[in-house]
Amino acid sequence: MKILSLLNTVFIPVIRNEKKYYMLLDSGCPLSISNHINLIEASDLGLDTDFYHTFNQHDFESVMKFLSQLVGIEVVGILGLDFISSFDNLLINVREQFLDFNVSNFEEDFELNCQFSQFITTRISPVKPENSGLTVFDTGAFQCMAFKSDFVNYPVSKSWFYVSFMGQMIMDYYNDVELYLNNHFMGKHIFGVASNLPNLPFDYILGMNFISQYELLIDKANSKLRFKKSQSLPLINLLPTHSPGFQIIIDNNNIVVSHVRENCPNKVNMGDIIKIDGIDMTQDNKVNSIYNTLVFRADKAPLNVKINEEDRKLVMSALFE
Repeated sequence: MKILSLLNTVFIPVIRNEKKYYMLLDSGCPLSISNHINLIEASDLGLDTDFYHTFNQHDFESVMKFLSQLVGIEVVGILGLDFISSFDNLLINVREQFLDFNVSNFEEDFELNCQFSQFITTRISPVKPENSGLTVFDTGAFQCMAFKSDFVNYPVSKSWFYVSFMGQMIMDYYNDVELYLNNHFMGKHIFGVASNLPNLPFDYILGMNFISQYELLIDKANSKLRFKKSQSLPLINLLPTHSPGFQIIIDNNNIVVSHVRENCPNKVNMGDIIKIDGIDMTQDNKVNSIYNTLVFRADKAPLNVKINEEDRKLVMSALFE
């Protein structure tokens, strides 16, 4: 089935009475949640099988609102680990924006042992192989995260603000962090470290900046995570180098400044409305273009925009220092 990939995360369309709703596929959330839909059937997902799934209701409207504004579509719920566990396995191809269930033929490049309980847990090792720690495999996390870290000497990008199920987070991102899986070097990646979260019973999160580089089979029947390197181009720049120094949300199809970071090189205020030529704000996948063009740039060239209808040139500063 077709999915929508936004900022490397997976949004599943649910068709109900000819109206399309979107739900985040989040293996880091034990239960499926929606205050808008009580139950989905196979036909709602475009599947030709006998299937239905029910939702729990929780007071997470502030999180749903932030998530909707972050990715620029209305998100009405979470399809959590209970949904994923309904199948023997689930295949995710982020770059091709495709998802399948109960796949019988998949040839992986490597695999990780995992356990299915309240979360999907495995083990990863940032920086060096001996740093192995308990890890939540999380398709709802935009980036890998560390709750115990030794990133002192790595380039850092400070003061990013997010709202999550764990509360409001102030995040610092560290670049070029070595990652080892089963003692094998898997390249260098970005890890986030939140400064204001309570103590958590795990050490790391394996997030979608890593996962999206692979076709992934979540193999519940055999307690495995199976990875095959994707041959398709990424939808989001995985190696950003520059940024305008602020964050944005998408509100009523407007790009709105939501958080001004430390040492921002541009004179902007929260609530300013930005317009960028060439980005179609009516498209469901607009946030990918906005991030590639504005937020996570691969170059330092200035960007001509309109801010509150005034022509401006945004300066790009180094994302990591």
